[in-house]
Amino acid sequence: MKKQYFPELSLLSVFYCILVIFIHSSAQPVTYLPENSFGYLAIMPLWRMAGCAVTGFFFLSGFKFILNHYENFDYSQFIFKRLKTIFLPYCIYSIIYYFYDIVSSGKGFSLLDLFASVITGSAAGHLYFIIALLQFYVLAPLWIYIFKKFSVKTILVFSAIITASLGFFLPVFLPYDFSNRVFVKYLLFWILGCCFGINVNKLRECVKDLFLPLLFAFLISAATDIILYSYATTRLLFLLRESFRVIYCTLAAIFFYNLSVRASLHMKSSSLLNTLSASTFTAYLLHPLIISCIDRLLYTANFGLLESFVIRLLATITITGSVSIVWTCCKRRFLRKNQSFQ
Repeated sequence: MKKQYFPELSLLSVFYCILVIFIHSSAQPVTYLPENSFGYLAIMPLWRMAGCAVTGFFFLSGFKFILNHYENFDYSQFIFKRLKTIFLPYCIYSIIYYFYDIVSSGKGFSLLDLFASVITGSAAGHLYFIIALLQFYVLAPLWIYIFKKFSVKTILVFSAIITASLGFFLPVFLPYDFSNRVFVKYLLFWILGCCFGINVNKLRECVKDLFLPLLFAFLISAATDIILYSYATTRLLFLLRESFRVIYCTLAAIFFYNLSVRASLHMKSSSLLNTLSASTFTAYLLHPLIISCIDRLLYTANFGLLESFVIRLLATITITGSVSIVWTCCKRRFLRKNQSFQ
């Protein structure tokens, strides 16, 4: 498959990264504000809707994987690159978060605990995504095989059944902290991304003409998901909410892809956009540490929950974005210098 530039993928990477920062920045007001307060009613629906960001990243990862590796795939080269660009930074940040937790909480150091936190992605709450993503990468030959062997419709149906079913059963058999680290929970979104990647030119044209139907479906599913979140007080309603969440996140992935395609229609290759997109992985790893440091300052300043939320959100986006972009630019410059000496 000939490589093409698709600016909508870069736009989506940046957009989902901002959503993730919003989710973590708004956790305090959603948790502690009274449920009938203006602040809660204003922030909670946006916080809930933004929850599609992680599944959106799985959609993007599947999209890029099949787009770049469907025809010419070298497994050893693929894994080596992921170890270098994904697993190594993940390990470094896991160690940083582990020692930050030791300093913050005063607990003792344990080499076994450090090893376990790296293996399970428990050094920080957001690292579960990397553990699940690495499972998809390890199984890379499987995805190429099934897309060459079976029809897209068949693969989508089976992945939807598996993902929806596990919305019910994984939390029953596994603790929540570990059920969200199992790759099959996100299978539909990875497969959906692969489907879009393998039919990119046809689907790119198709979704452009479906803006209003997709907008309507997205808003209805978002409203339903928010209502279920607010009123799921029984075990059955909770399980129903988790399964419906799959529908909402699926429609959100398609709708936001539609928006990004429409926004990129008149865009050409942009070094700024490429740099922003390349910085999103670093930003994803880094931003909770920035939030924690900002919260320490806000605690001493005695701001209210809403004021703290606004300051936290804007400061985190600014600091995380700046550090991530500088790091990406320095890394690129270093790699170019190394290549010039070879």
